[in-house]
Amino acid sequence: MPGSKYIIHKLSTALSSSVASTQTTWYNKRMTRKDFNLIASTIDGLISDGTLSPHDAIVVASRFEFELCQTNDRFDHNRFYEAATKSLPRVERQFEEACS
Repeated sequence: MPGSKYIIHKLSTALSSSVASTQTTWYNKRMTRKDFNLIASTIDGLISDGTLSPHDAIVVASRFEFELCQTNDRFDHNRFYEAATKSLPRVERQFEEACS
């Protein structure tokens, strides 16, 4: 079929440029409380299921806290850190009980 190569190339070019513009638009959005809550609950979930050790949890939460405060002027870093590590004392208490 003559010209079919050209049609396929044009279609793939159109699709790739459409995806690229969608990704750019998504990336340029400002992070909101919903995003911060999602990240904090994910970190807290990793703490509660034992994937992150207490030390690693503190490091991860602190690094996210530092980076996220630069994304939004209204970001409350204390609130984020408390939400991201709310399971931490419970895990430490269970560890202490298991060791004694």
